[in-house]
Amino acid sequence: MGRQNEVAVLRAAWQSAAGGSARVVAIEGDPGIGKTALVETLLTGISAPVVRVAGVSADSKYPWRILDEITRRLARARPEGRPGSMDPLASPSFVGQGLTEALQATGDVALLVDDAQWADRASMAALQYSARRLRDDPVLLILAYRRHGDDSQLEFQTVSPGLSKSWRQIFEGEHGLHLALDGLPPEDLLRLAAANGYPGLSPEGAGRLHESTGGNPGHVLELLALLPMHSIVAGSGPLPAPRGLAHTITLASASASPRCARSPASRPPPRRSRRRSTPGCSPRCPERAAASWPSPRS
Repeated sequence: MGRQNEVAVLRAAWQSAAGGSARVVAIEGDPGIGKTALVETLLTGISAPVVRVAGVSADSKYPWRILDEITRRLARARPEGRPGSMDPLASPSFVGQGLTEALQATGDVALLVDDAQWADRASMAALQYSARRLRDDPVLLILAYRRHGDDSQLEFQTVSPGLSKSWRQIFEGEHGLHLALDGLPPEDLLRLAAANGYPGLSPEGAGRLHESTGGNPGHVLELLALLPMHSIVAGSGPLPAPRGLAHTITLASASASPRCARSPASRPPPRRSRRRSTPGCSPRCPERAAASWPSPRS
């Protein structure tokens, strides 16, 4: 619902790819913003083979999970294709070259990697190798990923194309394209509500929803399912923030300051030990003081 300009840009990218000029497209946005829905609007109108894979948080630490799935699906798209097994220690450039040749042999093809922030590093390295070498080929590669990466793992364990300089060079290059999705305007929220079974939303209610959610479609639908329509349309004051929005705000804050050290004033004072006094030592002697307090944490 909405996103006409973005859909037009994606269709133009596919036309370029189908005409023999490969395209690499990045679609970046917060959870619930509509990345997958936007891509599906394009892919459902493509007659060429479409390969869809998605990163899974639980699999992100295991090498070649994404490439294994791509290989299997490409083999189905090519009558002569046969999926092979990936060596966990294989070089990403070696695997990437094989992927490049497989995509070139398939002909017109669109490859979507959804939730790329959860893709394993080995697969993303091979994909990047391939993306740099697809030039005069009828291939459209789309990476959709969350704006703030993955908050469930340590920073060094995650893959976030939006934060990778080498990926940004591809997105900003001759064959690249970068779309950063923001929220929908209130008029599009009216259409979104009607299309999802909430026809009673008024323009004033759409404005309140937009103010509360920033126009995030997923968050809007969450509030529509949570609150009575009359409280949205006729109520006053701010609406409650949906859980998805609270998670996004927390995620953005963590991304801005990943390691917030607690100031000494905010730390609780150490508890006094209940050990008995050392015989012959006054309560204020250094030996007793050292024995009465726990050692500081490392």
